[in-house]
Amino acid sequence: MVKALLRSIPSLFNLIIVAGLVLVIIAIMGLNLFAGKFYSCSGSAISPVVTKQVSISLEHNELKQFCKDCLNGGGSWNNNPYNFDNFFQSFLIFFMMVTGEAWDKVFYSAVNAVGQNMQPVTWASSWAALPMFGFALATNILILNLFVGVVIDNFREMKEELSEFKDLNQNQKDWVDMQMFMQKKKLKVIKVKPENYLRGYCYDIVNHPYFVPTIIIAIVCNTIILGAYSATIPDQASLAFEILNGIFLIFFHVEAILKLGAWGFNSYFNDNWNM
Repeated sequence: MVKALLRSIPSLFNLIIVAGLVLVIIAIMGLNLFAGKFYSCSGSAISPVVTKQVSISLEHNELKQFCKDCLNGGGSWNNNPYNFDNFFQSFLIFFMMVTGEAWDKVFYSAVNAVGQNMQPVTWASSWAALPMFGFALATNILILNLFVGVVIDNFREMKEELSEFKDLNQNQKDWVDMQMFMQKKKLKVIKVKPENYLRGYCYDIVNHPYFVPTIIIAIVCNTIILGAYSATIPDQASLAFEILNGIFLIFFHVEAILKLGAWGFNSYFNDNWNM
């Protein structure tokens, strides 16, 4: 069992990287959806959470003034400790939900959220119940089973190897190990340059040594920009981020067009990098 655990370390490390990347994407989505929306009033006549019945009788513009009304009434406009106001906070909240800690508090804060500087309203964002509950359920079931499954799978493979090859001598075992190693190696598909001039030009660009590093740098920069958004950034910075995101969107579309022109649809969609 100890050997199976040691053998599972590379696979577990890869699984941690994939899970971390997924959490980064989900954290950015949570940041864009709920940044600055978990504040509520305390210490004044305004209830920390407005009920549906009260919110029906209020105009939309009046709801936007709840922050000002709270401060004018001697109350304090406090943020929920479980909030999505910046990328790191959002990432930590989702990581905490993976462990099953306080996911219900985040759930109710999300479904009661109305908007920035607006008082929470009971089930105002009922649509948030599905992704929040789905995330908590899926991660608690799937993530744990994935880690356990990797260890069990390696343990089963080691057991099969020992049972099948225990009667072989050392030279035969070495030969079998070499064959198994060669079977695990994936053959590299060589993409032939198209005869069409335009597609050939796209092929030369896509296969340039600096093309892939440029794409990776663009992805990293775009991720940093998406994660840099917070509920308190100035309007000028928010506008700059939107412009940069638009530029990156055009850049990635150009990348896809170049690859489609160079490789064709089948080769493009068969490449896991593009998926």
